[in-house]
Amino acid sequence: MSQAVVREIDDSRRSHCAIMFTDILGFTSLMHKDEQRTILKMESHKAQLELLHREFGGEIIQYYGDGSLSIFDDSQDAINCAIAIQNHVDRLKLPLKIGIHRGEIVRKGSAIYGDGVNIASRIESIGVEKSILFSEEFWQDIKHGGYQVKSLGSLRFKNVDKPIRVMGLVQNGLQIPSRNALEGKLQNRVGQRYRSYLMATVLVFLLAIAGLWRYNMYLNSLLKDDITTMGVMPFRFDGIGGMDASLKSGLLENLVTKLSSFYGMQVLSSRSTEAYANSTQKPTEIGEELGVSHLLFGTLRQGPDDSIRINMELVDVRNGRNIWAKSYNKKPEDFFGDPADISTDLAAFLEVRENPYKHEEPESKSRMSLTTFRLLTEAREEANRGTAQSFELSNDLLQLAISKDSTLALGYALLSQNYSLMHAYGFLDAEEALDLAERNGGIAL
Repeated sequence: MSQAVVREIDDSRRSHCAIMFTDILGFTSLMHKDEQRTILKMESHKAQLELLHREFGGEIIQYYGDGSLSIFDDSQDAINCAIAIQNHVDRLKLPLKIGIHRGEIVRKGSAIYGDGVNIASRIESIGVEKSILFSEEFWQDIKHGGYQVKSLGSLRFKNVDKPIRVMGLVQNGLQIPSRNALEGKLQNRVGQRYRSYLMATVLVFLLAIAGLWRYNMYLNSLLKDDITTMGVMPFRFDGIGGMDASLKSGLLENLVTKLSSFYGMQVLSSRSTEAYANSTQKPTEIGEELGVSHLLFGTLRQGPDDSIRINMELVDVRNGRNIWAKSYNKKPEDFFGDPADISTDLAAFLEVRENPYKHEEPESKSRMSLTTFRLLTEAREEANRGTAQSFELSNDLLQLAISKDSTLALGYALLSQNYSLMHAYGFLDAEEALDLAERNGGIAL
């Protein structure tokens, strides 16, 4: 928008709303086939359009040829109006497409301006007969309404700086275009395909490197007769309230992840030991069942000055002896973070060294609160379920954690990981997953 226009609308009103475009496909062809009948249908369509907008609290801003532009304060009203419009034109046998976006508009008199208007127009342009397409921003407002949708992925439109994730309703006979046959106001798709191929090549290369590294680690482990196999037992909480199952699981997983970064140490996943949380078996019996040489036990107690005391014990299950023990005092605000001191002390005792090429999870620039830690833990648990719904819930939890701490690099890193996994499970197409994983991963770094 030019500076002249910006100055002209200084006294205008800004608002955040749902922006809807409608358009009749092949209107010229319809007029050629039966002009009189088409005019009557259009008059009926226009009258119904105005009636439905009044019913659902919308406002028609402009008619242009065979289409319309309107706005709604409430996104739920907008989608219900769009469905009602499609139901009506279906009876009239008029091929209509609808595009919706939620964003900011600037209003001057009877006209509206803004990037949101441009995006809604671009989304409508790629529609097909009986389609209702909308942006991710709009979807966030209506996703709990029980609608059946399908994602078209992230698309790059002309004169729009960033990719826009586009969704479409697939219920009640509504249609959605094929991603491979999209037409409309899109950027040159050759460049998009080249970018996808390039990134796919990079991913294959990285996977190959990772595979070689893992194989090298496997060979090294075969050469070590004194390799330590370990199970980290669930923490015991003595007199500390507010510790639910998800927090206990998160603490356990953090320590397992840190210990797994050392050469010469094989650590079982936290899921392998969670079943022994309340077990009365002897360490030797548990160790034999798990097939490990060592078990690490931890007890949390209330310490001095509101601190939390962590008592750690390492047991050699081959003889049942306690071979290492140490206590740590942590402030509550420092407790839900990186257990580097515990893992480093234990590794020094076992004479194993840290892997210099290990993957580091990004650290936040601020201390992690109990609430944030809980959100991250629950998000991980939901992602581990591996369903489309659980990934969506996991992403919501991560977004909530990030909203409480904008420097939460781990939150962005887990979002990036989720989008990659959603593609692997078939819930997102490659380009959309790449865009979202790339965006959040970049913020994390």
